[in-house]
Amino acid sequence: MKQFGFLATALAFGGAAVLLWAATWPVHALFMSMTGVEPIIGWFALGGPVFATLILAGCLLLRAEGKPATSSLLDRLRLLPLNRSDWLWTIGGIAAVGVSTGVMMVFIVGIAQSAQPAFLSLTPLGADRLWILLVWVPFWLLNILGEEFLWRGVILPRQELALGQHAWLAMRRVGWCSILRVVGR
Repeated sequence: MKQFGFLATALAFGGAAVLLWAATWPVHALFMSMTGVEPIIGWFALGGPVFATLILAGCLLLRAEGKPATSSLLDRLRLLPLNRSDWLWTIGGIAAVGVSTGVMMVFIVGIAQSAQPAFLSLTPLGADRLWILLVWVPFWLLNILGEEFLWRGVILPRQELALGQHAWLAMRRVGWCSILRVVGR
């Protein structure tokens, strides 16, 4: 397995940030003007390939290691039972994310007047449009699988070779930089 240092991490997160930015802003606007579909459908059509690209990148990186994409996937994703300490960290982390999200929402609404991106605007669902919820479920699963598989399952073990116990810090630092670039448009 090749090491994945800070520069490689920055390139991976930066590349993903550019894809996500393109899918949510300029390409989405063009797609909407060309097709006339509602914004959420445009997001499904454009965001899905972004998340599929993350899965493909993870498969290619694993293949370069000489491993099939399915080999020891559960081990790579570190899907293990939680002990008492893990549960405390999980609950504390969820609480911290909730509080920090609330603070950020107040800040964003104060600047942009809305915290909802245009591509997530959705009119109320009537009985004739409930199919949107059925489309959302596989899209959401593709999103979660794409991110967790590539970032945690494939890249994090490589970062640990290069950065040791501080690998998670590089991922978080670069991840926040990517998020700020996407939000800042």
